[in-house]
Amino acid sequence: MENRKRKYTTEELRNIRRKVMTITAYLIESSKYNRSKAMKVAWNMIKQVFYTKVNVSFGNRQTALNHLQHYNPRRIKITLQHEPTNPFDRNAIAVIVTVIGKDSYQVGYIKKAFAEVYALLLKKGLHIQATFEGITGENKVLIMVLISVMLCNRLCCL
Repeated sequence: MENRKRKYTTEELRNIRRKVMTITAYLIESSKYNRSKAMKVAWNMIKQVFYTKVNVSFGNRQTALNHLQHYNPRRIKITLQHEPTNPFDRNAIAVIVTVIGKDSYQVGYIKKAFAEVYALLLKKGLHIQATFEGITGENKVLIMVLISVMLCNRLCCL
């Protein structure tokens, strides 16, 4: 099968550019990015889905993940929650797993390097979607949640 690039309508291109410029402005406003770096980060966020492992080595998180493996992945929902009052990192973003019809459980945090950018965007009211991709781990000694993170289509409303 031939691999073709998707063609975008003029309106879709306008929306993509609008998203990139909005994110760029927020990143520059944070005073941690110059225009060039902010633009690169914004384009990367728009054009790709970001996959990450969530470290879950504290408390009963390993036990919770062992139980999670027994559920159909389609029943598992991921929520990202910014914790600006976290004593260790004001940009901390908690990863909360919910099995539909069951309780929710915080399994860990987004890596600090990524959380800084996503926290800024969440503070500005942008929406981020996280999806459960599976559970991974070497020799089942320490298992981790694998999630994908992307900016929601609701950005088109900006």
